[in-house]
Amino acid sequence: MKALVVEDNALVLRSLVEELSQDYEVVAAANGQQAIQFLDDDQEFALVVSDYDLGSDPNGDELLARARARHEGSDRVLLVGARHDQVPAHHGADAHIVLGKPVPPGDLLAAVRRQRDGLSDPAVRRPTVAFPRRRMVLVVDDSEDAQELMRHCLESGGFTVNSAFSGQEALDQLLTQAAPGLLIIDLMMPEMNGMELIGRLHSYQRLANVPMLIVSGVSVPEPARLPGVCYLEKPFERDRLLAVVRELTGNPV
Repeated sequence: MKALVVEDNALVLRSLVEELSQDYEVVAAANGQQAIQFLDDDQEFALVVSDYDLGSDPNGDELLARARARHEGSDRVLLVGARHDQVPAHHGADAHIVLGKPVPPGDLLAAVRRQRDGLSDPAVRRPTVAFPRRRMVLVVDDSEDAQELMRHCLESGGFTVNSAFSGQEALDQLLTQAAPGLLIIDLMMPEMNGMELIGRLHSYQRLANVPMLIVSGVSVPEPARLPGVCYLEKPFERDRLLAVVRELTGNPV
């Protein structure tokens, strides 16, 4: 079986190809135009996986529509880098599976296998939407003890946790990696404090809408609080933290 994978990030493309090579003979395309050439060839693709934002026309939606027309029996997967609640409903109309980026290792192939083995009749297939990034949390705190406590609480609730020990380290991560489902930020940190970090993030359109939760031992008076930012004082109860995080990320359980 052949699979076409379309992704403009070379490292991500290589990772996707390696994963899918367990089940498929994979053809890789680094942009939409290259993908169109492959789709219009006489090759038969059992699977087409495309990132939505390819940096230029056509985008992933347009490619999957073309794949549906040319390879109607194929399984089609759309990878979406935006937050799930920022994605218009029409995205993924021609996809059987929509996955939020970054996709944890193994999740893409597992989703494809479920689709392939469980729903073999194209007439009854329905999109399966999963946004694993909603469960990714970046904790920004210069205290190793606080980081460890936060990680333990969040992982026990089913979240994936990344760490940054300063505002600058967090900013460096956020500018070079996919945005998480939530930022938990301490106020008092070296190099760049929490308020300064939030101010910097609001200058980047891609990051401005990421939910933010300030967790700090420093009490912030109501008039000084930033609009759209949630606050939780230390010390906190585990259940209280998880309740707030679940509400902000849209994960009820």
